Parts: sequence; C-alpha cells; structure tokens
Amino acid sequence: MIKAILRRLHEVLARPSPERGTFTKPGEAFLALAGYSVGLGNFWRFPYYSYKYGGAAFLISYIVCMMCIGLPLYFMELALGQYVSLGPTQMFSFMCPLLSGVGWGMVLLLLLVTIYYNLLLSWALFYIGASFFSPLPWSDCQNDFNTDDYLHSNPEEKSYVAAKEYFIHDVLGQPTGEEGTYEFHGLLVLCLALAWVLVALCLGGGIRGTGKILYVTVIFPYVVLACLLAINYDRSNDAGRERWLASFSNFNSSELLHLDIWISAASQVIYSLGVAYGGITTLSSYNSLQQNFIRDAVLVCLLDVGTSLLSGFVLFSSTVVLTDKKLEDSHGTSVLVFTALSAMLSRINSRPWSILFFFMVLTLGLDSQFVMVEAVTTAVFDQFQVLRRNHLPVVMGTCSLLFVLGLPMCTNYGLSVFNLMDMNTSKHSLLMLGFLEVFIVSYIYGFEKMVTNVKKDLRLCVPRPLYWYWAATWTVITPLCLLALTVLGLWSEDWSVGDSLSMFVWGQVIAFGPVFLVPIFGIYKIWTRGDQSLGQLLSATANFCPQYLRNGRDPVTNNQYLPENHFCGDNRAFDLQEL
Repeated sequence: MIKAILRRLHEVLARPSPERGTFTKPGEAFLALAGYSVGLGNFWRFPYYSYKYGGAAFLISYIVCMMCIGLPLYFMELALGQYVSLGPTQMFSFMCPLLSGVGWGMVLLLLLVTIYYNLLLSWALFYIGASFFSPLPWSDCQNDFNTDDYLHSNPEEKSYVAAKEYFIHDVLGQPTGEEGTYEFHGLLVLCLALAWVLVALCLGGGIRGTGKILYVTVIFPYVVLACLLAINYDRSNDAGRERWLASFSNFNSSELLHLDIWISAASQVIYSLGVAYGGITTLSSYNSLQQNFIRDAVLVCLLDVGTSLLSGFVLFSSTVVLTDKKLEDSHGTSVLVFTALSAMLSRINSRPWSILFFFMVLTLGLDSQFVMVEAVTTAVFDQFQVLRRNHLPVVMGTCSLLFVLGLPMCTNYGLSVFNLMDMNTSKHSLLMLGFLEVFIVSYIYGFEKMVTNVKKDLRLCVPRPLYWYWAATWTVITPLCLLALTVLGLWSEDWSVGDSLSMFVWGQVIAFGPVFLVPIFGIYKIWTRGDQSLGQLLSATANFCPQYLRNGRDPVTNNQYLPENHFCGDNRAFDLQEL
C-alpha cells in the first residue's frame, strides 16, 4: 500500500511539466498590453491632474515624461520578457543573481496592488446591480447625510450630493458619513467575492483563453466612451467643456517651472503604463520570439495618451459641473467615478446607460487585473514548474487568498485601508525598483548586449535613430529621472505619524517592503554562493537566453553554447527555421 502510494507520487512528480503557453495571435498580445496599460488610471487620474495643473502644461510635462521614462521602460521590459520567455522573478535571477530580489520585489508590489484594485471592481458590480432599480438609488438623498447642503443646492449640486451620500452610506456602509468600527458590509463582501470569481474564471483557461476575452474587454470601453460623449454633447453644460478646452489653449510656460507638475506627470506615466511593476515583462514573456514589440510599445503609448484625453473630455462634458471642491474631494482617485460620474448618470436618468457605464468601468478594471494576477501566478509557475499541470487549482487558490486579504476593505474602515494601499504602492519601492531595473540592464548586463539580443535573437531591425534614443534614455536620461524622483519623493514625504501610529507604520511597510527584498535576496545569494565569486553573482547565467536554447540543453552535459538557430530536444537536433 505504502509502496504503491510512493510509486504513484513519484510518477506524478516525474511527469513532464506542460510548456509555457503563448498568445495564439499577435493581435492578442497587443490587446493584452493595451488592456493592462490603458485602464482606470487614465479615466480619472489624468483629468484630475489636467484640471489641477492646467491642461496644456500638464500635457507637455506628461509627454516629456512619457518619452524620458515611460516609453524607454516599456521598450526595455517588452524586450526582456520576450527574449527569455520568463516572468520578472526568474528573469532577474538569471540576469543578475545578486539582484534577483528586484523581480520578487516587483511581484510583491503587484500582489499588493491586486488586493485593493479588485475593490474597484466590486464597487462597479455594486453599482451595476443598483442600476436595475428605478429610479436610480443615488438620484435623491435618502438619509440625513449633508441634508442642509442638499436642500439649498441647485439641481446639478443636488445630484452630486445625493450620489456622494449613496457611495458613502450604501456602498461603503458608513451610516453617518464617518468611518466606524471594523464591521463587514455584507453586500460589498458578496461583490468582492463575485469580482474574484470573474477573475479566476477568465484566468483559469490560461493565457490563450484570456487572449480571447480581451477582444471584448478592451474594445467595449471605447464604444461606451464614444456613446457617452455623443449623448452628453447636447445635454452637457458648455462651461465645463469650454473650460476643459480652454485649459489646453491657454498655455502658461511658467507653470512648467513648478516641480510638482513634473512629479505628478511622472507618477501618472508610471502608474498608467504599469512600468516597473513586472506586468509588462510577464505579458511579453508569452509573446512569440519574433513579435514586433517595438511597434506594440509605440502604439500602446499613443493609445494611452489618446484615451486620457478622450476620458477628460467625457468627464468635463458631463451634466454635472466639476468644481474645484469636487475634484479636490476625490484626490484624483476612484471616488470621482462613483460620485461625480454617477451623478451624471442620475441626471440622464437612464438605467441602460447606467448599466453600460459601470460595466465599462468593470471591463477597464478587469483588463488590468487579469495581467496583475497573471504576473503573480506566473512567478509561481516559473519557480515551481511542476505546478503548471495544476494551473486551474493554483489560479483559484491565489484568487481565494487575495479575496481574504481584501476583506478588511469591506468594513466601515475600508476606505482608509484602500487609500493607504493606493497611495503607498505607487511611491518609493516602485521608483527604486524601476531604477534598479534600468541600472542592471544598462550597466551590469550591458546596453550593447541587450541591443544585440534584440537584433540577433528577436530578429528586429533597430533603426539608427531608435538606437540612439535607447542609448540616451536607457543609459542616462531614464535612470537619472528615476533617481531624481526617488530622492524628491523621500525628501517631500510627510514623516509625521499623524492620528494613527498603526496606519503610519503599515503605510511605510507597504511603501518600502517590496524594495527591501533586494538586499534580503542579495545577502542570501552571498551566503549560499559556495565557490562563486562576487563577479559571477553579478554576471548573467547561461539560462539568460531564449527559451528554445534552455529547453534544448542536454541534461547530462548541460551544454551552455549551441550552434546558432539550433537546439537539441528529445535527443534530436532541429533547425529553428524549420519550425
């Protein structure tokens, strides 16, 4: 009996692991990138910053930061993932063993983001369900929250006050408009569970199954945005639309001299594109070896800017005047969607449009959430390849764990937890990890070697202007910008404890925790290096190569160098051109 069990266990463990999947079509790879990089951040953060700093000034600083930080990092991460067909954890372990913690730090950072990001999807699901009632539940004040303000407001202000009251009282479960104890809000817990079920179902079929879903989730939001723009054009207040357009036509160059606008533009570029999180590397690791990532990077960045401008125009063309107070109350976060824009829907007074709008918010969030959870599970599968044959249970287990970790945000105190994670996951660790990523590629591994990999193994033409652009940004401009942002962020940080010591401590743990994995993994590598020198720990291993070369190694002789375009698998030699 025991022998039979052990024999069966040995057969299961010795069974070959399934190969990594790939996107079936180049279009699916592009849609995955677009879905990840163009999301909810474009929908509320860009219009908020544009209004705060002046449209033209912020747009100029945004494009400059896109060219100096966003696009170079996008090129780099796409090239890295496509070249080695691995997620960030294994990739950095092979590229620079001493700094392998960079990849794990990115995954931990992404893990933290997935926990709170799915709460946005649960809010969207809550509003989708509420949109089936007539009249819309947030069309009129039902409680005592802000009653005096409500009674003395004009129709536009009344709709905003009512929508804000509904969000705080009914969605967040705060009866008096103030945070209370850690009491669970049952409907919100149910919506959060449903959101994680949707993510698990979509990811359960692997990367190829997710690629098919992206055709709907990526394209659908643009249809709804265009329709909302059309339906609001006649209904909307001309003042809001004219103010939005005037902010771009009335350019004041002195605004570009303020440091805050550049910090905000850089943070928006990094947050919007999702660079330095590890998600882009994960997606490109599922590309075919000859995917034209140069074209994809340029198109995604152009789409990012275009979507941000379209979202701003829709937002400021709404039937609710967006005042300074309303935008400041939102702090550039998702509250803007669930207050001001839900008020717009109550003014339209159409249940179908409300359902379509919040379904659009859901699909925008799902695109990004797919990739973030995929990056976490990819790290698990790359590290423990034997688990690939149990893909669905691993995905379901991961989503279940993340659901449990997100439950504190379904309490009366949940909005503070959400804001704490939202603010601190896009701060110090993100910038430091991005700087280390560029430094490793350009100075430890070598800029010229990376360009050679693109030309030789990925077989892409690198025109001379693009080569000099990469040389200038990867080796000088991008690392200096990230280093400057890191220093400025630390210098301008509010280090006061505030009202809650525990919240301050947790905030610093979230802000610095991921980057602390770098020295921890570095010390471990040095401790277990054996006869390896420090120089070897800083050099790329033989496994930092395309997947076909790693798979083709003879397990007995572990041959590290094979003839160009050849690999030997299953005791046979194949020519790559024949495949």
